[in-house]
Amino acid sequence: MAPPGSRGSILLLILMMIVVMGYVLTQFIEKGLSEIAGEGYYVERDRLRIKAYGALEITLAVLADFIEIEQSLQSPAQGWADPIGYAGVDLGDRIDVRITFTDESAKLPLNTLDESSLFLLFDEIGIPPEDNLLLTNSLLDWIDEDDETRIDGAESDEYGFREIPHRAANRPMRNLEELSVVEGFDIYFFDEDGRPNAIFDTFAEMVSPYGTGRLNANTAGAMTLRVAGSMSDPQLDAIEGYLAGADRIPGNGDDRYFASTEELLDVIVEMPPDISLGVDVSILAIEVQVSEGNSVFAIKAVISLDGSGQPVFQTSSGGGSSSGGGSSSGGQPSPGGAPPPPPPPGAPPGAPPGQSPGSGSPSGSGSTSGSGATSFSGSTSQPVGYPFVFLELTEDVPNNQMPPPASQQEEENDTTI
Repeated sequence: MAPPGSRGSILLLILMMIVVMGYVLTQFIEKGLSEIAGEGYYVERDRLRIKAYGALEITLAVLADFIEIEQSLQSPAQGWADPIGYAGVDLGDRIDVRITFTDESAKLPLNTLDESSLFLLFDEIGIPPEDNLLLTNSLLDWIDEDDETRIDGAESDEYGFREIPHRAANRPMRNLEELSVVEGFDIYFFDEDGRPNAIFDTFAEMVSPYGTGRLNANTAGAMTLRVAGSMSDPQLDAIEGYLAGADRIPGNGDDRYFASTEELLDVIVEMPPDISLGVDVSILAIEVQVSEGNSVFAIKAVISLDGSGQPVFQTSSGGGSSSGGGSSSGGQPSPGGAPPPPPPPGAPPGAPPGQSPGSGSPSGSGSTSGSGATSFSGSTSQPVGYPFVFLELTEDVPNNQMPPPASQQEEENDTTI
């Protein structure tokens, strides 16, 4: 016969074991669901990534079509502002695609501006005279090849004493975000958290690391043209009025563009001697943003239409980067051809385009030739080439947002005060 109370102890022990096992099982299920949700997160990202590259290919094909017909691109008013609509392609009912064009040839060439041009530029955007010289010489010191410090400038010796020591680049700027570590710019162009401010945005609308010096009158702003040369206010007003169309209101559907320098001269009467002004797009930035619900994926391509400009920065799908020209592997763009298709979902980092997971050679989806053109396997294989040179192809990670898994959302909600 069991001692008094032993049955109750056994029952209590069994209940405790059930509670512990239930807790362990619950944790195991939650972890499994979290891992499944995480896998779905990356599958969704890869799916939107493929859609984004598809939209970019459509855009490039439309631009190539316009170049073949009209010999050059001059302004979105020609009809290429909505390439997806022009091509009549449906990417899906729930997919929202936004394509933004930025004419980099409408901006001043940042890497070749001299001291007087930079001084005028900073004065135009409202930098006080006492700090204008600091920004001008600091930027020139950052770009030039020597380590000789200009008056009010900064070279590696000065940057070595900063909280985070670094060296002056002593090379052309690759992107405007570099300004965050250039003397003076961290104060005027960025807020206390290091984010670009309104002055930076104005500056970015006027200068480009890709610029070649010949401005496109169809897309250059009045402030840019004023800094670039001795254009009078009546000339600037005449250009703005002509481009706005008959109603003098830009964006109303009747916008015009200069198809030749002769048409431009008919409007401004006389070309200023100290400015290089044309009517063609020579370097074009294309931003493609694909979204579905709260998930967003964005890519950016910068192309040269006339062979001008130099590749300054390229980012692979794995987040690595390299500078300079030439063809590159691992999904990076190559001047002279189409952008490589993204590696398929599940492929190892740095896998060639079209390589399947676990395989050692590209599949039939596509490959990149040495010239940079993309070709597809099969009996009718033909290179897909475009009349462009790729200067940059990046996947803009800060804008590529996916909703976190449900378990992560709950954790964030629990920690919210």
